[in-house]
Amino acid sequence: IQCDTFKIIEEMIVKTMHQLMMQNALPVREWRSILSERSRSYWYHTQFERMYLFMEEALNVYDLRESFKQAEVPKNGEEWFALYTEKQFKVDYRYRQMFRCYHAVQNEELVADLYEKLTYWYENEFLVKWSQWTDGIVTRELATQWKIPGILHQQDFFRKCIQPILEGTRERVFIIISDALRYEIGYELKEGFSNVLNAEVSLQAMQGVLPSYTQLGMAALLPGNVTNILENGTVEVDGLSKKGMLNRTKLLQSKVVDSIAYDLMDFMQLSKEQGHE
Repeated sequence: IQCDTFKIIEEMIVKTMHQLMMQNALPVREWRSILSERSRSYWYHTQFERMYLFMEEALNVYDLRESFKQAEVPKNGEEWFALYTEKQFKVDYRYRQMFRCYHAVQNEELVADLYEKLTYWYENEFLVKWSQWTDGIVTRELATQWKIPGILHQQDFFRKCIQPILEGTRERVFIIISDALRYEIGYELKEGFSNVLNAEVSLQAMQGVLPSYTQLGMAALLPGNVTNILENGTVEVDGLSKKGMLNRTKLLQSKVVDSIAYDLMDFMQLSKEQGHE
């Protein structure tokens, strides 16, 4: 493990780690230390970095797989929501990282069986189990009352998160809405911002609205109340359609005069001066 003279050392380490994970016999803590040791080697930086990054993420999924076996079935909506946002979202996060690293490896065939093994677990055990838990919670509890007590709800976003800022300061507030942004990607963004911004960065989960389609979700984030959903899916807030950027801007300006809504691509076309204004 301390030797980095020969390329074959790296090949043997990768091969051994691969075999142990395939046999479900890999000691996780020991191999985290080994990977840390190898990251300082010459061959790591010249030829093996992508392979080691994949093995590291595979190790993360492997470790989470073991801990998931001990996870307790959530008994109610509060436990279901907390279990995912505090712990189990990491499975989605780490699997996505492993997927990305696998497709960056030059010799995918060397670790294809390991990738397929962990993918099978993710798709056929983790996701299936979460679906079963969710079905149970919805059937017993959330089908009649979707709102989980004590959790921030999407339709309360403006009133609880934005209005207090507007009333307490003259600072500008920017809200970026990204459709279908998964919670675990929000976690990754938070971690990235924490590393580059000289500011406090926090992450808070919200319970979304149902049905979970774009126009209703966007309308729920606006001030006012969703009052109607037409047969064609158009959503009305305080009796008026909120379809399209113009209608959303009108509603915002009726509550906060100095406000405006932009499509991202339109905003990106502005000059620096226009953007500041």
